[in-house]
Amino acid sequence: MLHYYEDKYEVFSAGTKPSVVNKNAIKVMKEIGIDISGQKSKHVNEFINQTFDIIITVCDNAKEACPVFLGKVFREVRNQIKDKITDYFN
Repeated sequence: MLHYYEDKYEVFSAGTKPSVVNKNAIKVMKEIGIDISGQKSKHVNEFINQTFDIIITVCDNAKEACPVFLGKVFREVRNQIKDKITDYFN
């Protein structure tokens, strides 16, 4: 997903209740040149035996159900994640 660092990192995405990739997520990622339209929603259990150096969460499902984000919120979340990753690796 984050093609900014695709030569250095392998990125995975999953959730606790997978369904379909949200059309708003597809739209805002396309705005910055990243096509996720071919992605599928995956369950975290698909990665249960995998080792990760970094895990980024956008909600704490252990405490409460994830909210439904609409419209510009997807863009804001995308930008916040990108900024955090850029700050971390620079």
